[in-house]
Amino acid sequence: MGEGRDARSRIEAAAYRLFAERGIRATGINEILAACGAARATFYSIFGSKDDIARAYLERLYREQELAIDTAVCRRGDGPEALTGVFDVFEVVVGNGRLPGGSLVHVLLELGLAHPVGQASLAYFARRREHLAHLAAQRGIADPVGFARECQLLLKGTLVSAAEGDPDAVEDGRRLAGLLIRHHLASPDAHG
Repeated sequence: MGEGRDARSRIEAAAYRLFAERGIRATGINEILAACGAARATFYSIFGSKDDIARAYLERLYREQELAIDTAVCRRGDGPEALTGVFDVFEVVVGNGRLPGGSLVHVLLELGLAHPVGQASLAYFARRREHLAHLAAQRGIADPVGFARECQLLLKGTLVSAAEGDPDAVEDGRRLAGLLIRHHLASPDAHG
């Protein structure tokens, strides 16, 4: 049992690194196996398919980003303006001036809506909105669901702008998020 768990961890770690660096399509099963030293039979007994390991990648990516978002927002304080901390996380993600494989936006654009993993990324976008709404409600935003939808729209645009080479994308996104927060604080029914 422990050996199977160890193989799973090694495969997931190798796939995570390769998918984040190169993307899902550009990474083959053989590369993952070479990177982790696992046998093909072991891979398929644990995951069944490349789509299954890609879904595991999405889950880990989401969990790590969710924790990073919580940490960044908390680091900025308890008030509504602390929500701009979400952009601190993505400043690191886009630091190299390209849309990273380590983003839900990249996965969706890379694979498209017709692909099962592209579809799975939509579920993670929904979870991200719920998470942002929870954080917004904790910080006194009257319409946390509306805020979360608009903030996520701003995050996606920020990531794409950074991919286009805009060196100020994250800072501009953070500034616009501050305006969005003030808009939602000024009007309790800002979304309607």
